[in-house]
Amino acid sequence: MSVRTQSPPPLRLRLTSGKRIFGFLPIFALSATLLSSWEAVAAGFYAGLYNGGPVALTYGMLLSISGTLALAASLAEMSSMTPIAGAQYHWSYNLAPPRIAPFMAWMQGWITVFAWQATLTSVTFLAATQIQGLLILNYDSYVAHRWHGTLLMWAIMALTLLVNIWGFKLLPAIELLGGISHVAFFFALLIPLVLLSRRSSNEFVWETFLSQGGWDNSGVSYSVGLLTVVYCFVGSSIPHPTNAVLPAHNTRLRRRRPSERGNS
Repeated sequence: MSVRTQSPPPLRLRLTSGKRIFGFLPIFALSATLLSSWEAVAAGFYAGLYNGGPVALTYGMLLSISGTLALAASLAEMSSMTPIAGAQYHWSYNLAPPRIAPFMAWMQGWITVFAWQATLTSVTFLAATQIQGLLILNYDSYVAHRWHGTLLMWAIMALTLLVNIWGFKLLPAIELLGGISHVAFFFALLIPLVLLSRRSSNEFVWETFLSQGGWDNSGVSYSVGLLTVVYCFVGSSIPHPTNAVLPAHNTRLRRRRPSERGNS
């Protein structure tokens, strides 16, 4: 086993002091809404049903959970060694061989940027198509066009941009409201489905494979359907929101004194 004898030069970063306005509950709610687990599955459920069917959704969810847990364990190990508030480029620089460390950090940074862009595009696309669906459902005279969805996407992105620029101080309250809605609407959706939906057999859930998305190859169809369950775990590897959390000594958790610990 080769031993690393030379370390790369220290990564010089320009330190910026961001506004720390998030307490424990808002950042916890942000973590939950950032994943949007059940919302993501509900929004992309049709893709999994058409491509792979119950087999892709059921076994794909088990596969995605195991992979995400392995990813979280790896990130936790690196976070314990090098706590950072940036993206994974810092870890790539520290752990890569010295000769290619700058290039690996540069590549990792751009991959992260592309991931942000893809995630933002997909989220706004789903929100825009859902708004279009509500218009089609409630207005018989409305004729849907694809460019309507594109304009709705831009409108949603403009709204989020305005909130982040001029409504930054409202973000903790918005995230807390989003976290409460995330939990409340989950039960509002789950309970009617459990009580009123038609039951499926075990064979349908565990053994039925469907390929109705137009793909000739079953492997491709399964992989497309796997996106439905993988999508709900997007965002689990983002550490930078910790840069906006209040310092630990400013939290409202009261630390017990040694004398109180002995009496408990």
